[in-house]
Amino acid sequence: MPMLAFSPAYVRAGALLAVYSTPAQIGQQVGTMARSFFQGRPLGLPQYPQNFSVSVNEYVARSLGLHLEPQTLAERLRRLEKGS
Repeated sequence: MPMLAFSPAYVRAGALLAVYSTPAQIGQQVGTMARSFFQGRPLGLPQYPQNFSVSVNEYVARSLGLHLEPQTLAERLRRLEKGS
């Protein structure tokens, strides 16, 4: 049974794929929010990460007969988030 995860460590441990944000991606978003806050704008509501990465365990994918490209998956997820 394929497992989808939230960390590249799970992919290394045998999950099919993971969708996650790196510390750099989160830091960039927090920096943008902090700059906005210090310019007098409210922080706003909690939000999901704007940037994310996708990792695929190619061995698991191959054993399931799947060919998954991490970059293609990430692009498709970004388009789905934007509603296009």
